[in-house]
Parts: sequence; C-alpha cells; structure tokens
Amino acid sequence: LPKQYSVLDRLQEFWAFRLELTGTLPAEYSVWSLMSYFATNRNQQTGTLPPQYSVWKFLDHFIMIENQLTGQVPNEYSEWVDMFSLSIAKNKLTGTLPVQFSVWENVETYRMYENSMTGTLPPQYSAIANMQELSLPENIFSGTVPAELSVWKFCTDFLLTDNSFSGTLPVEFSEWKSTETFWVQQNRFSGPLPVGVQRMERSYDICGLGKSSE
Repeated sequence: LPKQYSVLDRLQEFWAFRLELTGTLPAEYSVWSLMSYFATNRNQQTGTLPPQYSVWKFLDHFIMIENQLTGQVPNEYSEWVDMFSLSIAKNKLTGTLPVQFSVWENVETYRMYENSMTGTLPPQYSAIANMQELSLPENIFSGTVPAELSVWKFCTDFLLTDNSFSGTLPVEFSEWKSTETFWVQQNRFSGPLPVGVQRMERSYDICGLGKSSE
C-alpha cells in the first residue's frame, strides 16, 4: 500500500480485495480521521497492526481476513467506540483478546479465527450487549467459558472450535433463543452440554455439539 495515499485526508472508506497486495500497513494512514470502513481481504500483507489507527474515531468496520499479519491486536483500538464488525481472521496474530474492547457496546461481529492467539475469553465482554457472532476457531485459547457471556441474548453464532478451552459450558447459555450455530468441538470441555443447548440442537440442527475432546 503506497504511503502517498495518506494525502487523501478526507477518505471515509477503503476497500482492496484480492489485489495481491504485499508489504506492511502504513502508519501514515492515521491521518484518515474520517475513516469508517477499512477492508483489505485476501492479500499478502505482512507486519503488525499499526496502533496509530486508533485515531479513526468513526471506524465501524475493520476487515482484514486472510493476510499474513503478525503481532498482537493493539489495545489502543478500544478507541473505536463505534465498532460494529471486527474481522482479522486467517492471519498469524498472537497475543490475547484485549479486555479493553469490552467498551465496544455496538459491536455485533467479532472474528479472530485461524490465528495463533492465546489467553482466555474475557468475562468483561459481557458488556458487549449486542454481540451476534463470536468466531474464534483454530487458535490456542484456554480457560473456561465465562458464564457472564450468557447476557448475549442476540448471539446467533458462537464458535470456539479447535482451541484448548476447558471446564463445563455455562448452564446459563440455555437461555439463548437466537442461536443458529454453536461449535465447541475439539476442546477440553467436560460434563454434559446444558439442557437448553441440547434442545437447540434438536430444534435448529446446530453443528458441532457434543463432540468436544477430553
């Protein structure tokens, strides 16, 4: 991506899909103070996510699926208070899920699948009242699933496949009525599935239930 694009200081949306882009994300783009939608899917971009982008106060979509990004997701991105959809899947990211993102009251889609991220699922994310999709498959997450997340009444897709989560699934998840996809296989969960989740399997043919590894 050319650093020279930084002169476009009134830019509000940037889309670049399947263009075989390489190189790193220019920190100079932080001057795009009106940026609301940034997406560069399916390229070959490398390097880390610039913390300088935290000044994009109007950003509501940040989508960088299938690149070669490394390093951690900057805590500074919590400044994106209007965030609606964060999708940084299929990269080489490490580090943990930033607890600071719990201030994102409007986020509905949170995709970090197929990276190398570690740590636990923060119970503080219960503050994200409108969460509809949490997609974390194929990372190295561990720990238990917080019962506090049962407040996600509008959650349609809850995907934790292929991690190292353990413990039992919160019985409070039985209260979810909108769930269509509930994948927890290939973890270290123990005990039975919550009764309500079993009922969802029969009613909605939810995939992946009852296949967690010991």
